[in-house]
Amino acid sequence: MRNYTARLLCGLSIWVACFAVHASEHYEAHCAACHGSDGGGNVALKAPNLTYLSEPYMKRQVAAFKQGWRQSSDAASPSAMMTDAIESLDSTLLDRAVSEAAQLTPAAPKRTPSKEFDLRKGRSQYTAFCGSCHGTTAIGNDRLGAPALVGFEVAYLVRQYRAFASGARGAHKSDRYGQQMARLAKALPNADQIENVMAYVESLTQ
Repeated sequence: MRNYTARLLCGLSIWVACFAVHASEHYEAHCAACHGSDGGGNVALKAPNLTYLSEPYMKRQVAAFKQGWRQSSDAASPSAMMTDAIESLDSTLLDRAVSEAAQLTPAAPKRTPSKEFDLRKGRSQYTAFCGSCHGTTAIGNDRLGAPALVGFEVAYLVRQYRAFASGARGAHKSDRYGQQMARLAKALPNADQIENVMAYVESLTQ
């Protein structure tokens, strides 16, 4: 009986390991090279951490890249790289890859190198301008189309905010949520304000 139990447990362990590999095969094949096997992102490639984002949000962004809402004239930009990476992939395969990404364990964010930020001011401004959509702890709200902001480093968050504020992102007429954010991004015109808010958000990630 003891040997049978041992064989059964061994067999189950192998099955679980094989299932885990199979369950992430599409993500590994098409996303991991930039976003990492753990989904934690790659600062050098400006590829964001995916592990705190919801499946509906990620699917919407993939569709935005496929449909040209997030195109960039700069061929070396992260948006252009993402567009090129998924251009030849069909929607079914992309849906599977995104679903697998959504099951990844939250990965530790790539922390911003030490710099003096005013987290007190950042918290105040976040509460005033961001919390009603993204939540008091920045975990996002799918009903409002607002993604989680935790899990990202300051540089990525600042870059995206400025893209919305400048019209580089959220300008497409079909991008309802992007247009909404583009309008709201005018609330923080000062670079220090933006950095303080994003540093506060980064500090929320456990």
